[in-house]
Amino acid sequence: SWIPYAASKAWTLLAGDGVKTVNVWFRDKFDNDTPALTFYSATITLDTTKPTNGTVLIEGGVEFTNNPNVTLTLSATDTGSGVDSMRFSKDKITWLPWGAYTTSSSYTLSSAKGKKTVYVQFRDKAGNVSPVYSDSITLQ
Repeated sequence: SWIPYAASKAWTLLAGDGVKTVNVWFRDKFDNDTPALTFYSATITLDTTKPTNGTVLIEGGVEFTNNPNVTLTLSATDTGSGVDSMRFSKDKITWLPWGAYTTSSSYTLSSAKGKKTVYVQFRDKAGNVSPVYSDSITLQ
């Protein structure tokens, strides 16, 4: 049914992730409609799925290192809009800013000797954030 014109309109998309298209027809104040076969449309991809299968390996998964400057090997998958960014933490409380998703990243551990854990989260292009993934290494 026809509704009054507005510059924007809240709309609920059909359930399920994927490509969604919204069509609109217009009618002026004299009841002249947009021709039946002429309409305006917008297409958007609905993505409500978080990135999954995340991994982080410090120095390829070895148990020990004597250098606080390490290389992280990373991976994650996303079936919707694709993995877009990632962030790191040493304690799951304070996080570094989001950065571009890459499969390899330099990282500096704290210099005190002992077990170190690196936490990572991935974010897709729709803004969905993955669970936290981690790996540990002992700095000697």
